[in-house]
Amino acid sequence: MRGQRILVATTVAFLTSLMSGCSTVSISDYFGGDDAGRDAEAQVTEAGDVDAFELQVGDCLLSADLAEEFSEVPAVPCDQPHDTEVMRLFDVSEPTFDDVAIAEAADEQCASAIESYVGPNWVTILAEDLTYGYLAPTQESWSSGDREIVCLAQTVSGASSLTSTVKGTGQ
Repeated sequence: MRGQRILVATTVAFLTSLMSGCSTVSISDYFGGDDAGRDAEAQVTEAGDVDAFELQVGDCLLSADLAEEFSEVPAVPCDQPHDTEVMRLFDVSEPTFDDVAIAEAADEQCASAIESYVGPNWVTILAEDLTYGYLAPTQESWSSGDREIVCLAQTVSGASSLTSTVKGTGQ
């Protein structure tokens, strides 16, 4: 296995760790082990698994039912019910693993990302069950060179209530 990721849901008042990588329970049970299909623009066109290290901006995901540990995430076309959407990818510049500094950088960047990805009125959508979170390196994946933060727009409830992209919906 290549490493771990932590999915963290963030609201204005708190930061909660939800899950980490390195699968011990296969997500392929949900999709029969098939990889997600992508078109020429790399958009997901068929539901399936995406490696946690190969997520792309605009990927729509089913993350609510993930086991605590995973290496793949179920992805679907954005017109199908989903609970999470990738809105930004960036690398942290910390010289050594520091989970507090990584969390602070991720929180700052992902808070900014939701405003630019969803739009300046994203807070209005918050009342409709939308917040942000992120996937971040763990100490184990850090030692393997993982520095990437994946910023996510996600439903607060975990319900797969999104049936289109959230990009630009808060304009």
